[in-house]
Amino acid sequence: MSLNWILPPAAGLGLWEIKARPTFPEALLALYRQGKNRIAAGDFVAGAQHWRSAVEAADQRNAPLLAAWLQDQLAQELENTGRSTEADAVWERAVQRLEGSQPAAAAQLLRDWSTSLERRNLWDLVEVCYRRALALEQAESLTAAWDLGTLGSIASRRGDLSVAEDLFLKGYSIVEKLAPESPVLGMALNSLGNIAEARSDLSIAEERFRQALKLFERLEPNGTNFAQTLTNLGTVNMN
Repeated sequence: MSLNWILPPAAGLGLWEIKARPTFPEALLALYRQGKNRIAAGDFVAGAQHWRSAVEAADQRNAPLLAAWLQDQLAQELENTGRSTEADAVWERAVQRLEGSQPAAAAQLLRDWSTSLERRNLWDLVEVCYRRALALEQAESLTAAWDLGTLGSIASRRGDLSVAEDLFLKGYSIVEKLAPESPVLGMALNSLGNIAEARSDLSIAEERFRQALKLFERLEPNGTNFAQTLTNLGTVNMN
């Protein structure tokens, strides 16, 4: 576990994660490392207590971002040790700590939390997390487009194609405006093509996939997105 704050993939146009290291005062860093070492040694209870003490120390320093980061680490370890209910409570407190003053960081915490919920197949709660994250983001931003795309995938998963298409279109319009020459636009086109194919609108699906293919051919002709789009197009043509 690295001492890093990871921004959502949309911040890097869906291609990479940007890591920013929090600056810890020595006392807080010592508590964090002590907790990490205890957890690594198998003494989770003692390690978690060190991290809770670090959260309290961050509060005393009026450092809500550091406190929330520590809570995020604690919640992940709680989930890893089968304490999912407690982990959910810690994530909720961390989000509430930041949503008024640091909305982008609170949105990131919600995405971290959603990953845990997804592993537990709690898709209704995953959707709640992403809707909360979306509400915290600037409406016309790439992170908002990422959240819209994820919500579209969740709607598609449950078979709600109209809602999924609406969400994908909203995300597509944002990316088309802000990053028209990015692989993320091709990914959005593929999502729209998949919805059209699911509706048996094969001509529309083919058009979307061909648009995506042209973009990926320019940007990353040897990439997995190009290969996947070729597969999508081939499936449509077979039908």
